[in-house]
Amino acid sequence: MPKGQKCNVADDGRDLSGGQVVLNIPRRWNNTIGVRVGPAYQLNDRLQLIGSAGFATPAVPKSTIDASTIDGLQILGAIGLRFVLNEHLAFGAAYNHIHYFTVDTKGANDQDISAHPANQPATATQPAGSDYNVSRSPSADGRYKSEVGFLNLNVAYTF
Repeated sequence: MPKGQKCNVADDGRDLSGGQVVLNIPRRWNNTIGVRVGPAYQLNDRLQLIGSAGFATPAVPKSTIDASTIDGLQILGAIGLRFVLNEHLAFGAAYNHIHYFTVDTKGANDQDISAHPANQPATATQPAGSDYNVSRSPSADGRYKSEVGFLNLNVAYTF
């Protein structure tokens, strides 16, 4: 939309602004729940073993998932060390891993060309053959899975 204009889109994705909508991707995201706990074990005066484990529920429903929003039930874990150099300075490193359980849309994804064809019949607000949804895309149905691992390096300074 040009700056300052209202994005006027119908619930079914139709552009009600007369062709001004550039991109409309319905998401219908859900609220999520996430829990994470993290114990620590003091190995000696300077070295601490740290870890964490958790889970989170997905925000993206099967009906709107696509390659840009891969999401699913996830479990998270981390393990690392914290080294205290002196009373003011400490260093830490931890490996973090996120496992996303496989999401199989099983035909539930509705953000595609077949669900929103450009040649819809005429309605009270749209002429026949008008662009039904400016953001139609190829089908995003399929199986989505992902693993994410990363290293967290940090420095802590205490005043």
